[in-house]
Amino acid sequence: MEIREGNTKTIPLRNLILLASAAHFSGRLTLNKGEHFCMLEFSNGNVVGAFGWRMEGDDALIDLFLEKGNFSFLFSEPIEKTESEESIPRGAKHTLELIDFIYGELRHFIGAADKSVVMNDEIDTELDLSAEEMKEVLRFARPVPVSEFIKGEDLKEELLRVAHLINKNLLTVK
Repeated sequence: MEIREGNTKTIPLRNLILLASAAHFSGRLTLNKGEHFCMLEFSNGNVVGAFGWRMEGDDALIDLFLEKGNFSFLFSEPIEKTESEESIPRGAKHTLELIDFIYGELRHFIGAADKSVVMNDEIDTELDLSAEEMKEVLRFARPVPVSEFIKGEDLKEELLRVAHLINKNLLTVK
């Protein structure tokens, strides 16, 4: 069965990467048509580059997830489903790990580009915070739009710092 285009609601992105890798696909996988997009470049089944409308590399894929949880996809050439058991090339493996990282550590931000990060109204007053953590929490006394994080350097690290505070129930995404 050939696959050319579809939606990640029906075929998860993780499965698309595995499929392209097993098929030794060379070409481009476009995620989301239009203004907010990310393109993954493949060479013989290996992801060799990523770029989006605002960013490159890992941040391009993270940026796309900030916009949407599910998105359309389009392969530059149709690929055949295969049952290959070959090892996954390093670039494809890194991309799969990044997808797992987004769904795990950055899950609070999936589809949250139009939302804001704010202090949690129900902070546990018994929590032991470092001065640095308190300073970071106070930064969100007023809502900070998630889109503001996209403008900075190192999107992944910035979101990870904020996710740490969300996991401690100090901040929330609304």
